Amino acid sequence: MNGKAFTSVVNKYKKCPNCKSSYKDTKLKVSLENEIIIISCECGFLKKVDENNKTIKK
Repeated sequence: MNGKAFTSVVNKYKKCPNCKSSYKDTKLKVSLENEIIIISCECGFLKKVDENNKTIKK
């Protein structure tokens, strides 16, 4: 996955859909693991997507 694909997906998750926290207050976190983007929040929100923003079910 290149940087442009990663940034494109991450920019769609500027706020947590549950509690509306953002990256600025450091509750919403993003990581990349084995070509899977993991978006998580302290409120319990967790989503795993690929470079096309398709949800990964594992």
